[in-house]
Amino acid sequence: MQKHLSPKKLKKTIATILVFVMVFQFVPNIVIAVNMNAVINKAETKADATKSLEEHLEKETKEREKTEPIIIGELEEERTYTEKHFLRSDGSILASIFPSNVHYEKNGKFLDVDNTLEEVTDTKETLKMSEKDMNQEYLELKASEQKIDILIISGPPFSAFSLVKAVRKKDKNVKIILDYRDPWNLWENTWGMSRKLESRYISDCDRVVCFCDEFKTDMEKFFPQKENSAKYDVVYNGYQENLWKNVESKYHANSKMIFEFIGSLEFRDNSMNFRNPFRLIDAFLDFSLDKDVELIFIGLTKLTAEMKEISRKSGGKIKFFKAVSAQKSLERMVEGDILITINYLNSWADRYALSGKLFDYLRSGRVIWGIGAKRGALRRFILENKVGVFCENNEEDIKKLLNCLYDKWSKEKHIERKNDNRDWSIYSREYQNEKYYQIIKNLMDIR
Repeated sequence: MQKHLSPKKLKKTIATILVFVMVFQFVPNIVIAVNMNAVINKAETKADATKSLEEHLEKETKEREKTEPIIIGELEEERTYTEKHFLRSDGSILASIFPSNVHYEKNGKFLDVDNTLEEVTDTKETLKMSEKDMNQEYLELKASEQKIDILIISGPPFSAFSLVKAVRKKDKNVKIILDYRDPWNLWENTWGMSRKLESRYISDCDRVVCFCDEFKTDMEKFFPQKENSAKYDVVYNGYQENLWKNVESKYHANSKMIFEFIGSLEFRDNSMNFRNPFRLIDAFLDFSLDKDVELIFIGLTKLTAEMKEISRKSGGKIKFFKAVSAQKSLERMVEGDILITINYLNSWADRYALSGKLFDYLRSGRVIWGIGAKRGALRRFILENKVGVFCENNEEDIKKLLNCLYDKWSKEKHIERKNDNRDWSIYSREYQNEKYYQIIKNLMDIR
């Protein structure tokens, strides 16, 4: 007879599995370079290859620990909502970027989010997660100690997906969801042992949750599941409606045309910076000479001498501000005319670039300007929803759009989306959470 869970039981089950999700959300990514040919040549079978890979990684990790500089402590003044910075023994700084907020702002300081999760059961048992618990051995132990009906494993870090094998060994009846918040091997569309492991984990799980439609399409293409063609679902990051309830989003005309970039931003000019603002800055410096315009960047870790020089060079028309609270960022959004988002890596990963801040932009009602790759999700999302404009990240195209947008604004001293009467609540986190709940509910076959 098929087992069915009551809604009350399901809620308790979700509380249990969230222990695992919270752990993975707060473990920074680790990148290890491996000579795969050396590993594979020593292996005679696939099983041997996997074992050799694990041994190779363990050996290399120990060697790296001997030679790499150690972490002395955290630079708390460099914190943002999603970043920590650590000073190392050689004077270098290690930045850890997390897929969700690890800090909150209070009295002008970023404090650690309390990620302790408590589960109150019939016996009043309390589960608490601390740093010492955040390792795979502990999670595997918990999986064997407790009755788990469903397990959600969120990546990155994608090393966490190896839990699929461990859990399946202990209980084949556990339902497993792999939750992608970033691409793994599809980030650069790489092939090799890592891709084979990903394919194996996907085959062994019950559902795969993707963060955008383009990613879902490619996952279905590169990791087809003939026995379960409906294995893949999409759950967007979304915006938080409860944060918007006290924000007046009605458009108010400005005496100057205001362009705003709001969100995490690394201020460095190189090809690895997927939010490189320098092409926009160069174009704006030339464009703004005789116009009533401002370009505002909000979300920087610190203000530098280079930023001050750019601001001086622009005659004060380019402004830089440090990160603000989530509530304040929404209030600033509705003060602008054009909201800018930049996502450009000139790589396969451009196909999937949709920042979390984009959904707040959508909710704000302001015109969105996306700067990125033509083949990417960002362009499709903006143009398909008719909420703004798009161009590639080069000075010529940016300057053309700056002039075009300014011409439209200068006629009536305002610029708005046309026919913006759609219900955007489908992109709220509340709606997306309900969608996730339905995925879980369907997976457990609750009637």
